[in-house]
Amino acid sequence: MGKFRYTQDSGILTEKQRQFYEDNGYIVIKNNVSNVLLDNIRQRFLDICNGKVDTGFMTIMKDPSLIKHKHVKGEYLIHMVQNFLFDEVLSQCATDTAVTDVIASIIGSNVTAVQSMLFNKPPNSDPGASLHPLHQDLHYFPFRPAERMAASWTAMERVDESNGCLYVVPGSHKGDLHQHSYPNVRNSIRHNEQRS
Repeated sequence: MGKFRYTQDSGILTEKQRQFYEDNGYIVIKNNVSNVLLDNIRQRFLDICNGKVDTGFMTIMKDPSLIKHKHVKGEYLIHMVQNFLFDEVLSQCATDTAVTDVIASIIGSNVTAVQSMLFNKPPNSDPGASLHPLHQDLHYFPFRPAERMAASWTAMERVDESNGCLYVVPGSHKGDLHQHSYPNVRNSIRHNEQRS
């Protein structure tokens, strides 16, 4: 095996970026997706939330903490659009070469999307409603080899711990797959948790 186990020599990532990924299991590439594409995706999301678009095979999930408020509608109610690969506009985020080239530089050229989700954090939502505990994706996706799987996450606005950023444990890609359970969160539908 060569110097790199978790990345491919595609010419997209620098050696420094590849080494960072090898060590940490993630990489941040800022401003990789164009503002034009992000604006198109934002507008499409608003159109979906406002019922202007046939959602077809997509699953539109409302924020469970806001459903009881009859006056909350549109983008202020929708928490997630799942299976957005079925939408001609939203799917562009998954097919954009700026994204797929980076993914291919990690897993190789046989890039296949198996899940697609757009998360929204509505204002006035109960913080527990959108809780997504730390987990290992490999627990949910039985594909192997593990080093040929990657997740891609694109923030559509500035994010940090106060408004819902992605959190990773550096180096955890080299460890064991752990047994998963979930805290007693309010949004049990979202996490398929079983309560005692």
